[in-house]
Amino acid sequence: MSNIYENDVLIEAMGGALHPGGLRLTSRAARLAGIARGMSVLDIGCGAGASLEYLSHELGVIPYGIDISDKLLGIAKGRVPGADLTVCDAAGLPFEDETFDAVICECTLSLFKSLTSVYGEIYRVLKPAGRLIISDVRLTMPPGFETINIEEHKAAFVTYIAEMYNALPDDDFKALLEDTSHGAANTYYLAVLAKSGCIDDLREHEPGKAV
Repeated sequence: MSNIYENDVLIEAMGGALHPGGLRLTSRAARLAGIARGMSVLDIGCGAGASLEYLSHELGVIPYGIDISDKLLGIAKGRVPGADLTVCDAAGLPFEDETFDAVICECTLSLFKSLTSVYGEIYRVLKPAGRLIISDVRLTMPPGFETINIEEHKAAFVTYIAEMYNALPDDDFKALLEDTSHGAANTYYLAVLAKSGCIDDLREHEPGKAV
């Protein structure tokens, strides 16, 4: 299966929120980051648009999203008609410098083999002191950011895996574990960071070592 996240059964079972903790954790992250009405927010790997729908409808943000899946972005457009949605890779974001008040990455960064260019692009498009929200099975801290908050949400990860196991046929569930970092993980992290300093010392950052 080329993209397990395009599985219709999985999307329906998870309500489109294909990350541990679902919208409950999205809501907590937004509160910790101080996201408020009128802010411009980019969701990297927005998928079917569940988080963008929440952030737009409940918090009144100006929603932007990118994903590599045409299918998932098509669903997202139906959920969040006013969102600016683009099919692209996070290593080359089609936005001007210092565009966003916040960037959110929910269970997406661990899918990249290298994070150097991704972190560089996130830094570039964030406004000064802009917020970066990372929730993932592995946590690699980017340069040029200071930590506001880090939490561990193991229970959310265990529940998420159980829900996917119940929703998917055995072969698809096995593919999910093999094609993502989920099979080697046993917990989940939420980090809220603020852009600061510079990234002149940016080096290769591999998604691997958990904090």
